[in-house]
Amino acid sequence: MLNLILWVVLIIIVGFIVWKLITSYKYQYGHVVLFSGAPGKGKTLAMVKEALKTYYKNYRNVKIKNWFRKVFGIKKREEIPIIISNFPIKTRGTFRAKEFSYKLKIEHILLLERLPMKSVIVISEYASIVDNMSWDNPLARINIDEQIRFIRQYLKGGYMFMDEQASDAILIQARRRIGSVYNMVEYKKIPLLPVYRLKIRNLSISEDIKVVEDANKEDMSTHRFGVHPFWPFAKSYDTYAFSERYVTVPKGELTQYKGYKTNHIMSLPNYNLKSNLESYKHLLPKTTDEENT
Repeated sequence: MLNLILWVVLIIIVGFIVWKLITSYKYQYGHVVLFSGAPGKGKTLAMVKEALKTYYKNYRNVKIKNWFRKVFGIKKREEIPIIISNFPIKTRGTFRAKEFSYKLKIEHILLLERLPMKSVIVISEYASIVDNMSWDNPLARINIDEQIRFIRQYLKGGYMFMDEQASDAILIQARRRIGSVYNMVEYKKIPLLPVYRLKIRNLSISEDIKVVEDANKEDMSTHRFGVHPFWPFAKSYDTYAFSERYVTVPKGELTQYKGYKTNHIMSLPNYNLKSNLESYKHLLPKTTDEENT
């Protein structure tokens, strides 16, 4: 009798998971997609899953086309798409033999180096490359604007997935090209199950007007369910991928408070002073030459 009850409970749980996965919110996007939200809300998780799904689809389609061309004696072959990103994404493998995404370079974004057709670009924290204060930078206004504007045509079906904590932090010339932004409001793991729930708002950006999709009349949000890998080695990316940057930050002396009051208010140092430049040099993004040394 106990075994029967356990099987019934297991069937109910599996049925619940399958039902939620089938009926949950479906993303609908063009060739440039942005996932926004505060830290820990699931934006990178959603971005990576959609980017991998798109990459596998493009990869599979090109492989099939090339196979038919080989069968019918057509010498010309299509380039094999790649997934390229500014942080490591596992594409294949589970144990030791793992394959990861290619490393994205600024030259790819500035159209100084080409990528294979139908490739998928993935960028986390996009405003770290081009924020809303980059309007006076011609590389942002011209090169990056052209890259986003013509990505579908230049890569002949390629995609660009981005995440950022706030869409307004991105340079307006780039932001206007995005179309739809998936704003991740909440990430929640279902207790005792490898299932998570994302609370999402679909923000449509057009002509500097931001419109929230009417999915739920109370808070204009909807939900999407997903399944986490059952084992840690099956994960697609590290949620702390950029943590190595903080390792280079030197340790300082810590001072503990002795009471409830203080007469100190923190303020930023004058970064333009040459005397302070060396002290705060470690906070600057590393250049390509520095990374290679």
